[in-house]
Amino acid sequence: MTHSSRTARPAAIFAWDGTLVDSQRLIIETMRQVTSEILGSRFPSSMEELRMMMPMSAPEVFGMMSSDQSTVALLDRRYADVYLARRAELLVAYPGVAELLGTLREEGYLIGVVTPKDGTRVLGDARHLGLADLIDRFATADSLGERNPHPAPLELLIGEFQTSPARTVVVADGPHNIGAARAIGVATIGALYGNFAEADVRGAQPAALALTSKDVLDLVRAWRIESELDVQHH
Repeated sequence: MTHSSRTARPAAIFAWDGTLVDSQRLIIETMRQVTSEILGSRFPSSMEELRMMMPMSAPEVFGMMSSDQSTVALLDRRYADVYLARRAELLVAYPGVAELLGTLREEGYLIGVVTPKDGTRVLGDARHLGLADLIDRFATADSLGERNPHPAPLELLIGEFQTSPARTVVVADGPHNIGAARAIGVATIGALYGNFAEADVRGAQPAALALTSKDVLDLVRAWRIESELDVQHH
């Protein structure tokens, strides 16, 4: 059950890859190494393939590439090993992300993350980058059957936070994340600095656009002022 808009704490929910962390090089190089080793061909090998795989989890990508479940399982295990081995080398947070999350928490926000990654991998990412203690809840591939563009992961976090859609803002680079938020009346900020083409982010019609990760704080603050004015007027 969500609290009324007048009493609920505000929540800021972020996509992980492409919004808080710059993981594209890690994901691509890991995927290419694993598919070359096991399948004998490198994937992704084009921008079209890259765009297709970005909203997907690794098991979903491997399931698309092979109908043999043992091969899919082998690819997934090898991906996990290579990803872990190369994380320290290739995974970074976007500039100012730790300060952004810390400031939002100081200002009373609950912080959530929605991701198609499994919980173990994303929590490992967060710990490696020193962000784990700044995030209140994760909605991951293994915590719920549905994922974006279905709004269920967002609804899960909103419920756990005991807040409401009107008191929640989603920050994401993916049109699927933005669409899921808009479907349940949640305000959105599109991250133009992430993994998706600018035209795709704009086409999802977020309420505001962040050119860089450092723009996000001011946009979230502006949303909060506007949302609180809306509550007062109702």
